[in-house]
Amino acid sequence: MYKVLLFTALLFSLLIGSSCTPQGEPPGEQTDPTSTEGTQESEPPNGTVEIPDVLPFNLYVNDIEVGADRTVSVPEDQVTMISIFTNDMIIGSLMVARDGSDSVPLGEWQSDQAQFIHSFQYGENHLLITLDHVLYDILVVAGAPEPDAGTKGCSDTFMDLSLDTRLVFEESGDDTAPARWDHYVTNISTDSMGNSAVTYIMERSSGIEGNISHAVTLDLICNGETIYITGASELVEGTVWSTEYDENTLYLPPGMSPGTTWERHGNFDADLGDEVVRYSLVERLRCTGQDRISVTAGEFDAYRVDYTTEKYNDEESFTNSGTSWYVPGLGRVLTESRARLEMMTYEGIAPSHQ
Repeated sequence: MYKVLLFTALLFSLLIGSSCTPQGEPPGEQTDPTSTEGTQESEPPNGTVEIPDVLPFNLYVNDIEVGADRTVSVPEDQVTMISIFTNDMIIGSLMVARDGSDSVPLGEWQSDQAQFIHSFQYGENHLLITLDHVLYDILVVAGAPEPDAGTKGCSDTFMDLSLDTRLVFEESGDDTAPARWDHYVTNISTDSMGNSAVTYIMERSSGIEGNISHAVTLDLICNGETIYITGASELVEGTVWSTEYDENTLYLPPGMSPGTTWERHGNFDADLGDEVVRYSLVERLRCTGQDRISVTAGEFDAYRVDYTTEKYNDEESFTNSGTSWYVPGLGRVLTESRARLEMMTYEGIAPSHQ
C-alpha cells in the first residue's frame, strides 16, 4: 500500500487547481432552527427561519447584487460565483439547501469578505448564510442554461489550453530523483453543446525508482472561461491508476482571488496488479492570497492556492496537502508538497500572458 501513497501523492499534486476562502475560526452557534421568532410567511427547508428584515451585508451571485426581495435567478448546473462583503470582520458560514434534500455546506470564514463557487440544481435552492449567530435565507432559482455564445469553446481560461503550448517543469524532493515534466495539449474537439473537450498530458521523463517514464492524462471540458474535469489517469509501466470525477466537477474557475473555494469529488481506482482497489476521493482547494514569486521560467504575480486531498475506503485512508501558485492565462508555475514542481520554461503562451 506504500506504492499507492507514493505514486498517487504526486498525481494529486499535479491535479490540484484553485479556489479560495480565507481561513478562519469556525462560526458561532447558529440560530435555533426551531425558533419561531421573526418567522416569514414562507419558510426555507429544514425548518430554518430568517430574522432580520434588512441584509447587513452585500451579496452578489455572479455579477448580480441580491436586493430586498432576496431572490436571484441563475442557470442550472453551471458554475456560479457567490460573493459576500461586510463592513467589519465577521464570523460566517454558508450552505445550500433544497426541499426534501440534505443541506450542502460550502464553507466557513472569519473575514470581511468571502467567495464561493457552486453549481445549483434545477428549481428552487436556498442559500443559507449565517453571520454572527443570525441566519439569512436567499432564494436561488436555477433555470435552463443561458444560450450565451460567449460560453462556447475555450476563451480566456485561467490556464493556457492551446495546442502550441508546452510547459516544462522540474520535480525535486527528498523521496525523488530529479525529474522533468512536460505539460501540453494533444487534442481539442467540440461536443454537441459547443464546449471544447481537451486532452491534457503531463509526461514525466525520469524520477522515482530510476528512469521510469510515465504520464498523467487529464480529460477536461472547457466552457467559455470555465474548465471542468471529467477524469484523470496515470500510466506507469503498463499499470493504470484512474480517477472518475462527479459530473460538473470544476477544475479551474474562470477567475481567482483571495476568498474563493471549491471541492472536487470522485472515485480513484488503484491497480495493484492482483486487484483493483477503489477509494473515494475529495480534493479541497482555497486561494489564500497573492505573491510575487520567482522560478526558473521568470518572475510572476501569482495566486497562492492551498489544497488538501483525501482518498479513503472502508479499510484505510490517505491524505496529502500542499500549495500551488497560478498565473492568469498561463496556469500553474510552482507546487510545493512532498515534492517541489517548478516551471523551467514555457512555449506558445500569447504575449499578453507573459
